[in-house]
Amino acid sequence: MKKTNKFILLSITLFSLFSFTNALKFEKTIIFYDSFQDNRHNWLLDSEFSTGNISNGIYQLVSLGERSDIRVQDLGLMNGIHDFEIEVSIRIIGESEFCNSIIWGTTSIGGQYEEGLSFGINSHQKFIALETKDWVAHDFFRWEKDNGIKKHGFNKLLVRKKLDQYHFYINDRLVKTSSTKTFQGQNFGFHVANGATIQIDYLKVSTFLPRA
Repeated sequence: MKKTNKFILLSITLFSLFSFTNALKFEKTIIFYDSFQDNRHNWLLDSEFSTGNISNGIYQLVSLGERSDIRVQDLGLMNGIHDFEIEVSIRIIGESEFCNSIIWGTTSIGGQYEEGLSFGINSHQKFIALETKDWVAHDFFRWEKDNGIKKHGFNKLLVRKKLDQYHFYINDRLVKTSSTKTFQGQNFGFHVANGATIQIDYLKVSTFLPRA
């Protein structure tokens, strides 16, 4: 076969594959949602490092000051392959210089946050994303200022994984985009910083799967 014909055949194959991929319809499916009307999902309330309470549609988590703490759900459908969203409505009570956040892709459980990814805010209208490995947090990207963060109200944080990109939103505004990082764990949830008190209004996790 001549080189020209080979090139034409390759071009047709790539175009067909591209067209097929674009023609796929992906359906957003909520795989976890909690508005904290009760503790039907069996959240851990108290641990060595924090104390929690679920009442009137709010999960309040209070760090005891020595260190940060997490609360997570094991979401076995999430394996890092499919696109997904994780969304939380969070309010910081009082002052907190550190990161109060949503977390994803961790094998950790309450009080044992040895690895995972997080995106969060502090009470000074700053946001950051972190990658934790072997108990040490590394900057995914550094602190940035956002005047749209509500100092005393609930803030909607959302991370959307789309192909090889993470898109970070605060109160429905895109504030950052970066390359994805792989993760191993199936646990998704939220994080209270050292000495902080947070309230969670809801947590929602969705995935995007090809429609049959």
